Amino acid sequence: MYLEHGGTRNIDFVLENTTYEFDPNRMFTPAGIRTSLLPFNETAAAFVAEFAQVVLDVYGFDNVSQVIALHNNGGTYGAEDYLRTVIELIDSIRLIRFD
Repeated sequence: MYLEHGGTRNIDFVLENTTYEFDPNRMFTPAGIRTSLLPFNETAAAFVAEFAQVVLDVYGFDNVSQVIALHNNGGTYGAEDYLRTVIELIDSIRLIRFD
């Protein structure tokens, strides 16, 4: 078994001579795996769930209360743009009075 990832959104892997594909954003719940794993197979689903747990373990996500994910969807949009958006949102919230 091996993984291939060529810069596309989904992750491909080969298991028992069959190529599977799944959305890594949906690999953390059984419902997400069932929805995104193509073709669906229980053995492949178990592999995806195990892989998701490895990702959680490697990055220590089980030991933090919050995770912020940033996505760069191409073009010139980057982390600085997210930061500007967050700062604008915080400034907007400060203008709201809660009486």
